[in-house]
Amino acid sequence: MISAPGIGSGLDINSLVQQLVAAEGDAKTKALVNKRSAAEEQISAFGKLKSNLSAFQTAIQALKDPDTFSGTKATSGEPSVFSVATTASLNSSSFQVEVNTLAEAHRIVSPGVSDADTVVGTGELTLQVGTDAFTLTIDEDNNTLAGIRDAINTSTDNTGITATIINVDDGSGGTESRLVLTSDKTGTANSITVTVTDDDLNNTDANGLSALVFDPDGSGITNASETNAAVDSVIFIDGQKVTGSSNTVDSAIDGVSISLLEARPGETFSLDITLDKSKITNAVKTLVDNFNALARLMKNLSVFNAETGEAGVLLGDITLLSLNTTLRRQLGDSVQGITGEVNNLVSLGITTNADGTLKLDSSKLSGMVDSNLQEVTDIFSSEDGIAERLDNFLDGYLKSNGVIQGKTDGLNNTVEDINESLVDLDRRLETMRQRLQAQFAAMDALVSRLNSTSSFLTRELANIPVPGKNN
Repeated sequence: MISAPGIGSGLDINSLVQQLVAAEGDAKTKALVNKRSAAEEQISAFGKLKSNLSAFQTAIQALKDPDTFSGTKATSGEPSVFSVATTASLNSSSFQVEVNTLAEAHRIVSPGVSDADTVVGTGELTLQVGTDAFTLTIDEDNNTLAGIRDAINTSTDNTGITATIINVDDGSGGTESRLVLTSDKTGTANSITVTVTDDDLNNTDANGLSALVFDPDGSGITNASETNAAVDSVIFIDGQKVTGSSNTVDSAIDGVSISLLEARPGETFSLDITLDKSKITNAVKTLVDNFNALARLMKNLSVFNAETGEAGVLLGDITLLSLNTTLRRQLGDSVQGITGEVNNLVSLGITTNADGTLKLDSSKLSGMVDSNLQEVTDIFSSEDGIAERLDNFLDGYLKSNGVIQGKTDGLNNTVEDINESLVDLDRRLETMRQRLQAQFAAMDALVSRLNSTSSFLTRELANIPVPGKNN
């Protein structure tokens, strides 16, 4: 059976049902959607607030650490000769350094052969760096100069030798190839020794694999030549000699690492260890910058524009109001236990602008670090210090079960409840639509039957004879 709603009554039943359902549901749906959007905006706002608070807390924790105020830096009087870095907090001091000799790596070179593919010989090749040795088997698969190079470089037992091939003049107008062995480490403790067990049964002559022998302290045979002797570094600190196997001197001055770059025998240069003021001033600047970013965010979240009627997402939120008030009070309070006038941020050159952000007078802070270092340290990192107080305060907001997480969880629950309400509303509206559709369909059928009866009666009445008329 084909159903055409409205045929009997002449009404657009589908449109009428749609309008009635919309009248019942649109306003409620819109209210729920708007409420959900508001909750989601607040969730996003608290997420931004938490992120900015975390950055601010990180800046606070740097100033909570006493090491920030005792860090030192080392300065080289001639950076092209040596550079220097501190590895621990030290007392200020100064030294005179002379870089007499740079450490160098040992290098030897083999006699020349026609080219890299020339067969050298077979047998066992033992290479030693200092006291560590490894042995290679040289056979017909790797007995060329290039094969020996590759065997050395790819050996998993290699104790610190790099092999290369150089192509040089042979003295007769042509070229020849030589194997160069270089110790991976500098210093006399890393000298290279090469010995062989030659398959030609002569381990010392210049033929076969024994052409590579370099054993000056053992057999005395040096068929290979030394092109660069192993050399230890030598420096003098305040006239005291320091010898090392590398060009990094870590043990001469406790907490100081000296990197040797150029030898300048007879010349001395200063090595100064001083308080690293930049570490303190940069930490304070980071604190101010992060608070200002936080202050601007809190203002934007709570602002109200009287002209446009626009309001911040968290306007009137008690959590934000309490946070803002307490932060500013904590930053403005003096630190207990410090005698004298240097006991708060204002005394360090940190003041408040008209818009609520902080302003740092770097020159005043630097002067206070020079003249009142202990007070500067105590203002931030003492038991009642600003950094100590703020760090503990912010923990209550930022920890996993803190204030912001509680607010966010509550808002997420609200969003879930609204989503369930929307689903429930859709279900009720669909039930209403089906009920109205059925009621109007029944009405339409009734009207259709009544119209049919009316038409029948009209026809029948028209056929009844009327007395006195010609029928």
